[in-house]
Amino acid sequence: MDNLGVAEKIYGIVALLVILMTFLVVMSIQSVRLQTAYRHLLASSASAAINIERVNGLIYAIVMESRGIYMSTERTKVRQFGDELLKRNRELAEVVAGWEETVRFDDAAQFSAFKQRVIQFIEFRKELVRRATQISPAAGREWGDNDANRALRSQLNADLEAFARIYADRAGDVTELDGKSRYASWYLFALGLGALMLAALNVFVMRRYVIGPLSQITEATALIAAGKIELDIPFVSRTDEIGHLARAVRNFRDAACRNLELEQLEIGTAKQPRYRDGRTRQAYRQIPRDQVAIVRGDQQHAAGHDHA
Repeated sequence: MDNLGVAEKIYGIVALLVILMTFLVVMSIQSVRLQTAYRHLLASSASAAINIERVNGLIYAIVMESRGIYMSTERTKVRQFGDELLKRNRELAEVVAGWEETVRFDDAAQFSAFKQRVIQFIEFRKELVRRATQISPAAGREWGDNDANRALRSQLNADLEAFARIYADRAGDVTELDGKSRYASWYLFALGLGALMLAALNVFVMRRYVIGPLSQITEATALIAAGKIELDIPFVSRTDEIGHLARAVRNFRDAACRNLELEQLEIGTAKQPRYRDGRTRQAYRQIPRDQVAIVRGDQQHAAGHDHA
């Protein structure tokens, strides 16, 4: 890690973050698709199960109203049963129409055949009520209580059982989708955790390899500018950009040391003649006065000989 440059460290972490975020986006899209498919399949399966139960219950109620017509001899009773039967017929038609709106494409052909049998069943019962109320209860019984009616009802029961098996199998698909959705959620959690860890690593790298060293180098530069040049520059052994900066500051410190040495040398050289003159005057003041007079007389005598 120390052999890599600061830019290489940061670029590496950013590249990992980009890759991780790409996986995170892809898995998020996949998770949304799985959740959507799961909710749609679950809703359609639940709706189909409800529709199967409602259709089965309405068919059973219509059959019971038909038996009431078969067993009645009074027209008022027959009309009461007939009115209830027609009401159930309308409810059955509404339920089948609503069910058709939620049928999947692969079930369309099977449901179309089932719907045609339901229409036949409804029309057959309407004709039963008409005959029983307008002609006679016996005519209604003769129309409804026969093998063709029972065969149609058996076919409807078989259709409902087939749809029940289909949606039972799809319940397994719902469970499978739920498992995939849970897996995708855990995968998203792991990717998010990885992204947080990489972000924390980026902060650590920036703090340890960039911000901290820059702060120490800045402090050292301030001390050099203040005249405290006898100090060690940190991070000069590093091979990255921080190391280059530290060595540049060290060169600045060395140049400042050389300049200071030159200034001290010049000051010392400039003070040496003045020092000797001062020592001479001090030594002259320490000579006794009679010796000074002798020296001065000798100097005058020498001057007279020079004039002669």
